Amino acid sequence: MAAIRALKSGVPVTNPKGDTLLVEREKPAHAIVLIPDLELVEDHATYGIAFMRDFMGATGGFAHLLDISELLRVVQAAEMIAARGKTTTPMMACDYYLMQRAEKAADAGTLCIEVLLRFADDEAVSG
Repeated sequence: MAAIRALKSGVPVTNPKGDTLLVEREKPAHAIVLIPDLELVEDHATYGIAFMRDFMGATGGFAHLLDISELLRVVQAAEMIAARGKTTTPMMACDYYLMQRAEKAADAGTLCIEVLLRFADDEAVSG
């Protein structure tokens, strides 16, 4: 939460060389907590609707709880979405996908979810 608050308050963001980076500060931020495996979370309700609402109220951003395989799926989904667009960058696609994922988490009532991207025009493969 502190990082999002710092970002919103205008604290400079720099690269390792000390150069100031331009960072989007107006749109909601994504806070990603990376864990080894979602199955290690004992009580999924701890990261339910109340947690999501409190986090968003405190930061104006979205919380995401991801394990390594879910992070890989997010990156792959962003690449696939960007590849289908003409002006969509991978970062834009990642932001979009994470927002859609946050909606799915709210519907599920917990941040402890796995999401798989499917396009409506994909044909089923039989075999």
